[in-house]
Amino acid sequence: MDLLDHMRTFALVGQYSSFTSAAKALNRTVPAVSKSISRLESHLNAELLSRTTRKVALTAAGRDFFNRCLTIIAGVDDAVQTVADSKVQPEGHLRIHTPSEIGRRYLIPLIADYRRSFPLVTFDLTLENRIPDLCVEDFDVSVSVTPHVSSQWTSRNVGATYSVLCASPDYIATHGMPRVPEDLAGHECIRPFDDPASTLDSATFEGPYGPVNLYIPPSEFHLNTRDGLLDAVNCGVGIGCIPAFVAAEHLADGRLVRVLPLYHLESNGIHAVYRAESNSGTCIRSWTAYLGNNLPRLMASDLHARSA
Repeated sequence: MDLLDHMRTFALVGQYSSFTSAAKALNRTVPAVSKSISRLESHLNAELLSRTTRKVALTAAGRDFFNRCLTIIAGVDDAVQTVADSKVQPEGHLRIHTPSEIGRRYLIPLIADYRRSFPLVTFDLTLENRIPDLCVEDFDVSVSVTPHVSSQWTSRNVGATYSVLCASPDYIATHGMPRVPEDLAGHECIRPFDDPASTLDSATFEGPYGPVNLYIPPSEFHLNTRDGLLDAVNCGVGIGCIPAFVAAEHLADGRLVRVLPLYHLESNGIHAVYRAESNSGTCIRSWTAYLGNNLPRLMASDLHARSA
């Protein structure tokens, strides 16, 4: 049984909500497509499609399996293409967009290393703390903690990050170092934590024994930007939860100290987003594969070195 082939067939039926359209896309007969779906359902012992005389619809199990099929098929196709690309020397120009902190600390060094192996690829790197409109702006790849949802774009996870509690040495000298999460109740905790617009009085952290919901006392000082939060924490206003890739430089030179180093906010993926069909396809796949192989190592090393 060619399970991957049956999954591809099912994915097309789910996409078009039609056996006929899927059959045309695959250049097969409708009975052949129907037989493929029946074999897949029998193999899984689950009904994936609800069939009537008027339409075909995904069942609850079918919707979940459909999404997983898309991810698996994309991964297989990407792996095959990566091997094919390995036999080709990438050549071209890439326009990259990323938040300033990620770009300065990680992407610039990685681009420099990448170009030592692939000197025929040139880069135009834009550092901006905003989400670009990829459907309008002329970027090949956007590297961000915010995934873009669009059928025109492909998203590849290239790493993960999280936010950490930090304070200035002066603040700690004056107010003391919290030793356990409950100690935060006696400190000035500056927002934003996870969401600048959030008014919640708690935040979910990952701790040594799993997720824990920590109480965050109301603050006398509110901010609407991450940049402002970093400035306030550096000035000794209070304790703030800062993205690890932003805090790393400040922790390294002693401007900030880590508070409750065994705890951090829930992890967020870092995504490389690019157009599914592009004239720079070989360069994009080569660069995003390199990014996925090296960015996690670089960030993990950085975070480990500054974890205390």
